[in-house]
Amino acid sequence: MRAKTLRLLTILSTLLVTLITAIQLYWLNTTYNYERKQFNIAITRVIKSTLINFNLLNNQDFSFEKNIQLPAPDYYIVPVSHLPNFDSVKNFVTREFFEFNILTDCELLFYNAGHNKYETGFYIDVSDQYKFSAKNNFPGFNRAYHYLGFYFPHREHYILQHMLKWIISSFLLLMVLIGFGISVFYFYRQQFLNETQKDFVNNFSHEFKTPLAVMKIAAEVLSRPSITEQPQKLHNYTEIINTQVTHLQKQLNRMLMVAYTDNHKLKPEKEKFNANELLEITIHNMLPLAEQKNGKIIFENRTADAFIHADKSYILTAIANLLENAVKYSVKPEISVSTYIEGNEFCIRVADKGLGIEKVHHKKIFKKFYRVTEGDIHPSKGFGLGLNFVKKIIDAHRGKILLKSRKGFGSTFIIKLPVT
Repeated sequence: MRAKTLRLLTILSTLLVTLITAIQLYWLNTTYNYERKQFNIAITRVIKSTLINFNLLNNQDFSFEKNIQLPAPDYYIVPVSHLPNFDSVKNFVTREFFEFNILTDCELLFYNAGHNKYETGFYIDVSDQYKFSAKNNFPGFNRAYHYLGFYFPHREHYILQHMLKWIISSFLLLMVLIGFGISVFYFYRQQFLNETQKDFVNNFSHEFKTPLAVMKIAAEVLSRPSITEQPQKLHNYTEIINTQVTHLQKQLNRMLMVAYTDNHKLKPEKEKFNANELLEITIHNMLPLAEQKNGKIIFENRTADAFIHADKSYILTAIANLLENAVKYSVKPEISVSTYIEGNEFCIRVADKGLGIEKVHHKKIFKKFYRVTEGDIHPSKGFGLGLNFVKKIIDAHRGKILLKSRKGFGSTFIIKLPVT
């Protein structure tokens, strides 16, 4: 399973978990509003029964929906024509609470408009759950008429208790969803690490192919009997083999380090060096491949100020990959390399007169495993890792790589690295 597919599944799973959680929260909120509404309906019935039983209605057109006031969420006020017997009202209201299953505490108060104060108050706890008196907690709401006041100090707690089984079930579902999300995340992370390790192995394996090919050609030249009569050529090809062996050893050590640390990002070990000199070494090492196809590699133009701060080994690898591709996709390689400064960027240009690349492939050419196809045929061999690895190297240096190419007219790659 590829990282892209895993990423898509992770995103879909996250969206699904988020959607279910949102629905659950919406459902809980709807249930909470329903319980509040039911509580208000029950209180309205108690108030209605109380006013009718004690003949406390102000007028015949009295409307409970319009006349019962809620100055605060836990307070209910209802106008009355006169103040009744307090003890009788208390006993009646207590029975009504049991009747309508309102099992929470309440402070019942009687407001005298003539004296502008509460005449008295009673604390009712039908559930016997709260062991303290809430008396005098009711704030003063001055009115121009007598009224009965109902204060429920634990109204929210009572409503939430009614929702307890739904809250617990929602909490358990949320925990399951969180566990599922964590499992998906760790599965994705593990698969991503596995893919990362495979990618590194593939990238470095691809990078080993070029030095081995160069060494094979050099070894074939050195095996010829006539080589002893050409000491300079013997020396050059021996140096090529030594250089490539040293390079392979360094890259192998780096690959092992990356494999053990599970590090999926390239970390350049930067140093200051002359890029022109590095390019000369790289071109010298790649010449045997070009000469095998009767081609040539020319260091055409070079800037005088060629010192850059970068990872020498990685930059060599990137240039070697570009040169190898230029040789591979040319019948008779004619490759030119040049360097120049453009603003605050050091530029390396590698141009060839090979097969070229159609514009439709330009944006995809640096993707991992991508290879240019002609119908169902892959004209190139390999795994589509070389240019992807080159881009990784340039990206790790905060640079960029550009492609200019037309089918049948060759390709030009331009690497731009920050000067500082």
